[in-house]
Amino acid sequence: MLKIGLIGGAKKWHGMTFSEIINGYDHEQAAKKQWPPQYNTVLDGSARITDIWDPVRTEAEEVAEICGIPNVRNNFLDVIGKVDGVIITDDCSMTHQKKALPFIKAGLRIFIDKPISSSPGEATEFFRLAERYGAKLFSSSALRFADEVTALRNGRRQCGILATGSAICRKYGESFTFYGIHAMEMLCSIVGMPIAAVANTGTIEGDIVTVEFTGGARFTVSAFQEISDTFQVNLFGSGEARTVTADNSEGFYFNLLNEIVKFFLTGKSPVDAGETINIIATLAAAEKSAANGGKFVKIQGAECDERSTHNSYFREKSNPRTVLCGISGE
Repeated sequence: MLKIGLIGGAKKWHGMTFSEIINGYDHEQAAKKQWPPQYNTVLDGSARITDIWDPVRTEAEEVAEICGIPNVRNNFLDVIGKVDGVIITDDCSMTHQKKALPFIKAGLRIFIDKPISSSPGEATEFFRLAERYGAKLFSSSALRFADEVTALRNGRRQCGILATGSAICRKYGESFTFYGIHAMEMLCSIVGMPIAAVANTGTIEGDIVTVEFTGGARFTVSAFQEISDTFQVNLFGSGEARTVTADNSEGFYFNLLNEIVKFFLTGKSPVDAGETINIIATLAAAEKSAANGGKFVKIQGAECDERSTHNSYFREKSNPRTVLCGISGE
């Protein structure tokens, strides 16, 4: 059986959801505690969360009791040597990734919940260190693995040569990166990588981001505070117009956790490191653009190739070129 350590965010949505779906849970106790997720889907039992840590020990203990996690650790480093893989859960602080370094140096397999960082430099350094120490690293939004998004990604040829499109989600707080990553990752996983430049002409209440891919096509990614929860992608091209809405959260969390378990077993991430870094660089550039009056900000950095760019799907085709995983002027 694969042993997993859950680090931080125990009583946040992802911490509870991941624990429920991986281990199963005591439905009566969850109802009594008024847990918000209470999903019905459980993985096949080949992996279990055996160790949990949270800075608020009572919250870790509650999740452990309801989800049958035997070991509540006093220090998150105590899981090293006890587990096969570590999930560092989004705790809504945007600093959860800081706990990754000792696990990287220990050579573990690590899933860092979204976003891996708000800084492309920090994200790049994590992957560099993982290679140095023989660790394996994976980070993603669960929306990438929504059934609806996967179907559109697999069937995008029906759209013909892509001209434009959009992705939208709700915005929580002032940071576009924190929740905008869901819309950005849905779009990027469907259309292809990398992104060359962005311009954010929105406001704190709502980001409106023009995304220019290296093939020349421009799309829009938006996140608004005053809309209901939604995750939607629209594609328009010379063929069919397609719209999908990913509204089955139980399904996309289940799919993500299946991918995490496979990653822990094989050491092979389903998302290329360069793609992850480019998405983080794009989000950071969008925030920089907003602070500079909506001017276009170039994404500079990593090498890309035909496999990752999908240039043949763009109206304006171009040869693969070098695009940095950083921000111009950073």
